Amino acid sequence: MTDTLTVQEPNAPETGQSHRDESVILIKNYTIASLAPAVFPFPLLDLAALTGIQLKMLHSLSKVYGVEFSAELGKATIASLVASVLPVAVTPLLASLVKFIPGVGQVSGVASMLILGVASTHALGMVLVRHFEDRGDFSNFDAQTAKAYFEEEFEKGKQIAAELKQQAQKGLHPPQKSPPLS
Repeated sequence: MTDTLTVQEPNAPETGQSHRDESVILIKNYTIASLAPAVFPFPLLDLAALTGIQLKMLHSLSKVYGVEFSAELGKATIASLVASVLPVAVTPLLASLVKFIPGVGQVSGVASMLILGVASTHALGMVLVRHFEDRGDFSNFDAQTAKAYFEEEFEKGKQIAAELKQQAQKGLHPPQKSPPLS
């Protein structure tokens, strides 16, 4: 995928669009953006970039719901949720590190990171939306409570990754804009 990923900006709630609708658009856009770090040739840099995209998504979602955001609590939320499902937590690290193996390892690492990046970004976003809709914030996030829902949404995210792969193979790229960096 050599085209620049673009992400569509959601409509403001004043236009009649619900927080949920706006959040789903944001999650979709950041999920697509999470494809980019997979192609970084340097192991661990891809994980850092993916975490940055996910952190920015959490920041954007917190704005939608009027939840106070701090980067430290956002990072803790990501880490605690991923750590709550250990196989998922170990796999991105392995997918990144396999890129150290010339040739096959690099191809395998990119493919694995594409799936894991998309699936984890989608799942993380959906978990946080549910938490915010239940009047939660970052200070009272409980990864153990969210674990089952994260796993369910992670599986949906893998399906999204497969669909994006099919679109890419057909030469179809989503017509969207990149998420803002600020």
